[in-house]
Amino acid sequence: MENTIASRIERYRVDRKLTQQELADKSGISKGGFLKMLKNNKFPSDVLEAIAKALEVSIINLVADIDVNKETLKKLSRDLDELSTQL
Repeated sequence: MENTIASRIERYRVDRKLTQQELADKSGISKGGFLKMLKNNKFPSDVLEAIAKALEVSIINLVADIDVNKETLKKLSRDLDELSTQL
């Protein structure tokens, strides 16, 4: 499977058991517009933010192939704190 923004959006959509229409509605865009963006893998930043919010993920999860959640961020913060004390 491709590793694109569109493919990640689709993966999160399917994981959350949303139809394309439901995700488009929750994101405030038309289904036709949504499908066109998926096909072209081009998303305006405001639409990408709306999609991320509708999917309940960080926008980083959509633009990069990493899973960023609260626990990951807390761990990174602790690691940075630890490193800063070692400097």
